[in-house]
Amino acid sequence: MFCMNNIIIVLFVVLNQLSSTNQVSVIKPRTLSSTRLKRIAESTDYDEFETLLAPIMKSRVPGTNGHHAVKQYLIKFFTDLGWQVTLDEFDKNTVIGPKRFTNIIATANPDAKKFMLLTAHYDSKIMTGKQNGNKEFLAATDSAVPCAMIMSIAKGLDLNQLKKNNNYSIQVALFDGEEAFVTWTEDDSIYGSRHLAQLWSQPDANYNTHLSKIEFLMLLDLLGEKNPRFYSGFPETHGYFERLRHIEGRVRKLRGSVSENNRFFTGGTPQPLGIEDDHVPFLRKGVPILHVIPVPFPECWHKLCDDGKNLDQETIHDLLTIFHIFFKEVLRA
Repeated sequence: MFCMNNIIIVLFVVLNQLSSTNQVSVIKPRTLSSTRLKRIAESTDYDEFETLLAPIMKSRVPGTNGHHAVKQYLIKFFTDLGWQVTLDEFDKNTVIGPKRFTNIIATANPDAKKFMLLTAHYDSKIMTGKQNGNKEFLAATDSAVPCAMIMSIAKGLDLNQLKKNNNYSIQVALFDGEEAFVTWTEDDSIYGSRHLAQLWSQPDANYNTHLSKIEFLMLLDLLGEKNPRFYSGFPETHGYFERLRHIEGRVRKLRGSVSENNRFFTGGTPQPLGIEDDHVPFLRKGVPILHVIPVPFPECWHKLCDDGKNLDQETIHDLLTIFHIFFKEVLRA
């Protein structure tokens, strides 16, 4: 991901909002009881999360053995879970030569009319230069932790219950090739999300596109370090952001913590974040975006210290709890 000039972003977002082809439909989430909320908070298992995370904690540069191993691991996980798994495989001539990329799409109920698209990227950045030596860049927050969080969320949902609702369901897209190989530009970055957004913009036999079925795209990125701050960046999804904020307040109240000083999700009106990431190709095509990324970026962003030792267990546990509750409420699952 990359920070752009705020003035450019403001103009960019406004223009795309004016040309938006998607409108967030009126889905009425149910608010879980305090009893059920407490049960979810108590059952969120960090040890299980670490088990999901461990196989992703390796260099995942496209074209390497580590990348292939993680790709197969993610595919197997969602296949074993009973979700429909499809692959968007394509070849692209990059700034360092031809590469093959694979976006992984997992769908709980393919028959649903609308989808809440939960996303992250699973590749990792090439780290070059003498200061990096031969050390392997594990990219824990960027984005091994978000991928493992998505796996945990999916595992916590009742697939049989999800299949009973054909109005809306959850879909996962794990993007390949988010990182630039050399320098972040429009051509050298977000290879996978650009390809999938274009693919899903093609009409079917009934002149419908898959993009038109997306209620919102929720992108998780750079998660896992202590004291993240998240801001609402898009008016169309501000209600969903506020629900995340409300859930966080209830979770903290359960623990007896009501201070606003250490809240993850901040209040206020939506403001453009000025960040380029995997959501941009979908935003340009009118898909509502819910971007969960800390501002400022974590201390170890694109540094070798993003190796797992920088992760904060309590922060990850709290975020997992919030996300589990959020999807159970919006999916009424």
